[in-house]
Amino acid sequence: MPSDIQTVFNKAAYKGATWALRVVNAKTGKVLVNYNADKMLYIGSVRKTFTVGELLNQVGPKHHYDTPVYKQGSVDSSGVLHGDLIIQASGDLTMGGRTNPDGSVAYTEYDHNEADSLGNAILTKPDPLAGYKALAAQVAASGIKEITGDVAIDNRLFQPFNFRGEFDVVPIFANAGMVDVTINPATVGQPASMVWRPHSAAFTVNNNLTTGAAGSTSTLQLDPEIPQCLGSPGCSAGISGNLPDDYVPPLTHAFPSSRHSGSPIRRTTRAQSSSRRSRVTASRSTLPRWRSIRLRSFPPRIPTYQPTK
Repeated sequence: MPSDIQTVFNKAAYKGATWALRVVNAKTGKVLVNYNADKMLYIGSVRKTFTVGELLNQVGPKHHYDTPVYKQGSVDSSGVLHGDLIIQASGDLTMGGRTNPDGSVAYTEYDHNEADSLGNAILTKPDPLAGYKALAAQVAASGIKEITGDVAIDNRLFQPFNFRGEFDVVPIFANAGMVDVTINPATVGQPASMVWRPHSAAFTVNNNLTTGAAGSTSTLQLDPEIPQCLGSPGCSAGISGNLPDDYVPPLTHAFPSSRHSGSPIRRTTRAQSSSRRSRVTASRSTLPRWRSIRLRSFPPRIPTYQPTK
């Protein structure tokens, strides 16, 4: 066993754990590491490697997801769509929200999906709404400046299924269905510094977290941790409690500290606009809170939507 791997196995945090590891040279077939490889274990989230591997075998590493947008209604000479915009979900679960400038997928050592279980995270740099903003820009470039109807999601690519009783997995997301909260201490007795992403009219985070004296107890909490009001006007949640001035964030041992507010994805194919007339601009996405490595280029006219029966 390589010494650096054995060092990880020997950490106090994994006392009592059972490890199994098999490493094979893909070119020669030579087994490099064979440790407890014949034991039957519950492999947990490592299972995703088999799912992703099978997908790569089927579509290839250069595959790109296209997320088309359709119109339902007519566009007048002023660029007003008298009807709805429909986003047809294609199964792209990042929707540009993790795309680096070179086209690679952004990730960090401590992903935001595990922020609450690990107590911290390192956020990726790309804008989690980048794909939706690009879609809005392309819609505007096609000539549609305003819509009088709604922005709707056609999410019927596959039947939604529930994950651990927390949310439904659907073929389109925004920021993995989460809101990331980044926290820094401030002056003792004053509210801690707090920002969140992504920002949208769909959800607001209220800051009731106070910076406490050094040596005080941390009582930081999300209230509620999983908001049930998403999809309703004025939905919000709060972060409250005490954050000691000398608090040391786990994992990174430095501020900022990140947490997330998990949000169940509702089984709805229609997202109501905040107003009956919505303006579509290139600088701000007016599409709903829902994630392509590459987005579809629209023709001069957005095609009329023909719903699948």
